[in-house]
Amino acid sequence: MTCRFFANGTCKYGDDCRFLHTAEHPEATARHTTSSHKSRNLIWDKRDTDTPAILEALRTAGSKCNPVDPVTEVARHTTCRKLRNTLRTACAKIGIKVPLLCFERWLCRCKLYERDHPDEVLAPGELLLPSTPWIDDAFLRDLQRGGCTADAARALVNKLTQQSLRGLERMRQIHTGEAHQHPISVSRQRSITTLAANPHGKPLMVINNTHYVKLRLMFNRRHDGVSNEAIFQTRLFCLLLRYDALHGHGYQAAVTERGFEAMRTTLDVQFECFASPLNCHFAWHCSAFPDTDNAFGSLGSFFDFHPTTGSFEANPPYIPEIMSSMTDHMTALLLASEKPLSFVVVVPVWEECEYWKALVESAFNARSHLVWTAEAHGFCDGAQHTRPAHQRYRPSSFATAIFFWQNSAGAKQWPVNDSVVEGLQVAMKSSATSSDIKQFEVRNHPELQKRAIPDRVHTSRIADANAPSANQHRSKQRRVSHVQRDVVGAETM
Repeated sequence: MTCRFFANGTCKYGDDCRFLHTAEHPEATARHTTSSHKSRNLIWDKRDTDTPAILEALRTAGSKCNPVDPVTEVARHTTCRKLRNTLRTACAKIGIKVPLLCFERWLCRCKLYERDHPDEVLAPGELLLPSTPWIDDAFLRDLQRGGCTADAARALVNKLTQQSLRGLERMRQIHTGEAHQHPISVSRQRSITTLAANPHGKPLMVINNTHYVKLRLMFNRRHDGVSNEAIFQTRLFCLLLRYDALHGHGYQAAVTERGFEAMRTTLDVQFECFASPLNCHFAWHCSAFPDTDNAFGSLGSFFDFHPTTGSFEANPPYIPEIMSSMTDHMTALLLASEKPLSFVVVVPVWEECEYWKALVESAFNARSHLVWTAEAHGFCDGAQHTRPAHQRYRPSSFATAIFFWQNSAGAKQWPVNDSVVEGLQVAMKSSATSSDIKQFEVRNHPELQKRAIPDRVHTSRIADANAPSANQHRSKQRRVSHVQRDVVGAETM
């Protein structure tokens, strides 16, 4: 049933309401969010920022996308899961742990390589799985640092690459368009919504209702208010599948809403260069997967985006190669434009990497960069769309820096003065969490909890080693009852 108080913005239960908060009336949802802003987090900024340049880029990105459908997306998700299992199994046989986030880094580096070598791509338009026979040397180094020998690492990377290519071939064979479309099964509960594409309910995607409403509004805006629930649910299911396959929630973390609000208030930032519909704060943004994301406002990859004016925020995945490519692209944009152009760049403090040197030494630095220690700030987690509102934030894994890159016209339009710095300092520090990154990971990842449990269980087993088990206790009770019955029988004879 639909909540009758939500339409006029008077529902006091928010995400905990047992009735459906429908998104069919965006103006009602906007009133509701505004009225309850003090008690709920504003997860995105829905203010109208449409410009002819953005709308044209949006249409262009949509026209270049391969069509998405649930059947193919499930196959892609399955292939990615099998690749992870192959890596995990191979590392276990060697006796090492999978190096942290090495799989996600491999996926991203493969896509960077394919951008520079389009003639080698065997599956044009594939945006997630590796689609060339290229062997990533950085992946080899990750495995070797984890304890793998050079020969074993090369054999494993080659095996994963070939497995990916076979999975892409299977996807090509099953992709037959509308003939294999399945209706999306949607279940709305008190605080979450679940979506599945087949009668067996697998794979099952989960999203909290706050983000469900957000994405419904973004979908409506992208399609000029035209509402089609079936198409929306299909697109949403494919979107959730894609980012679940990518995983790496730390790579998908974002600046908090207070940080974005400080950027908008002081520097008129209204666009994100690296985001997704799930974690974006602004309606229009760039993202890695325009085929699934364009329906919700993505303009496609930042490396295909060529603005000539505007104020932008860039918080790329923490992969050195991507951050270096980002600095190269920004430099080209700033050199080519005479109109006001500005970038607020959020990166980790990795001073040994090439991107750091490029950021520090650039002539476009408007002023000295700002730095926060890991304990002094936090981010919105990449899995915030699956969690309650109070679990949206994650502690930072590293010290973070913010750079201000501007051309001369941008520096005049949006001067980075002391009030800008003070506003960002306060906003970033307000996002600090009470737990450190290790506590956060154990609390939010069941597999890490399982690793932490055996020590306690082992200790309890040692303490109770001489205690009888439940089966032994029941057997003893039966023997006692038999003896008692025999004794009573003997006394009555």
